[in-house]
Amino acid sequence: MSVEFSSYGIEIVPKATYILTLSEEKFKKEKCGLVATVKPETAYLYINDVFVENLSGNGFYQLYLPKGDYVCRMEQKGYRPNVQVVSVGKATQNLSVELESVMAELEVKCKTGTAELYIDGELKGNGFWKGSIFAGEHKIEARLPNFESSSQTISIAEKESRTVVIPELKRSMGKIRIETIPSMIPVAVDGKDVGLSPCTIDIESGKHYVSCKSYGIEQTRSELEVNSGKTETVTLKVQYSDGVFKDSYKKAYEGSLKDILVLTIEAGRHRNYEEAFFWINRHPQKDYLIQHWTSYWHNKTDEESIYGYWQFNWIEMYSLAGNPEKALELYPIAKREEESNGGIFSGDLYMRYIGEAFLKKKEFDKAIPCFEKAEKDGYEGLGDCYSAKGNKQLAACYYRKCLNLDYHDGKKRVEKKLKDIGF
Repeated sequence: MSVEFSSYGIEIVPKATYILTLSEEKFKKEKCGLVATVKPETAYLYINDVFVENLSGNGFYQLYLPKGDYVCRMEQKGYRPNVQVVSVGKATQNLSVELESVMAELEVKCKTGTAELYIDGELKGNGFWKGSIFAGEHKIEARLPNFESSSQTISIAEKESRTVVIPELKRSMGKIRIETIPSMIPVAVDGKDVGLSPCTIDIESGKHYVSCKSYGIEQTRSELEVNSGKTETVTLKVQYSDGVFKDSYKKAYEGSLKDILVLTIEAGRHRNYEEAFFWINRHPQKDYLIQHWTSYWHNKTDEESIYGYWQFNWIEMYSLAGNPEKALELYPIAKREEESNGGIFSGDLYMRYIGEAFLKKKEFDKAIPCFEKAEKDGYEGLGDCYSAKGNKQLAACYYRKCLNLDYHDGKKRVEKKLKDIGF
């Protein structure tokens, strides 16, 4: 409201005080009353498209308008607008309106329970959120450090109820380059073997520990942080264990074929077959040495002929190492070499080892002919095969054959197996 004093014949002079008195009664006689109450309290009120400020802050309006008809429009986002024509006359007009909500209901679940949930960039909670949301398009995100974020945009209609399930978040990936001094050392990440150094592996981002430990080597360990999309390099310097063969271990890891041979022989003598194979695999002539060891048997130095000395043990070693196919492949070679040198072949005993390896792999039809070739040394194995195949009668027959032998320390074991199958 503005007042032009000159319209009333009043001249304004500087440094003077003027008192303006308004008569409410006269104003009310000229204006008519409109009392409006709107919910929600934050709704906007327009009268003839002119915005009316909510001075009360609680959705209550008391207005004085000239007599006439007025278009009252009330609106708020998430609610259906309400438009009414109100006639203002002598009596105070009361208007009470509660807008109808058209909000949608949204429930968001993430299978990674600790993930942070964002809707349109605003953090809503961890793993789960449920609430009302405006109709339209919304961006839903799940975030977690060291994991790939999941993001999707949905379109939801008025009053629609929707559930959005976000799958398990995938770890973000990086790489680790592992080097050792010397190289060709077995390495592990978080306790899991990953091969020989140097090597590069893909791995989830985050903290990891890299270690190396092998025969004759103390465990060396290092911790590192792997960032998404980055390659981290770690170098481990090995420490050799104290012992009689410390120098041989050091030289063998550095490539000395003589020391590889010494450690292979030593492991074989102590029936440490896994270690023996470890050293064989480091030898550049490993296939030749394994398959043709007997060619060194005559007219060679002791060092060269050692492979001939272990001709049957290689079959046993492969069997115990879980490779019966390779042991079976070497079997006729060992037999031929032994017989060509005038020896009496006793290799059928070693068919038992091959049969036991097939038995462990549950390849019963491959194990049975091996045990049959081993004759009396294969009776128990035949019983185990037929028992596993469900032929209890035949299994009992072979177990009893075992007991009819002078069966040393295995008697109680076989008696228990007979009892377990009901005989």
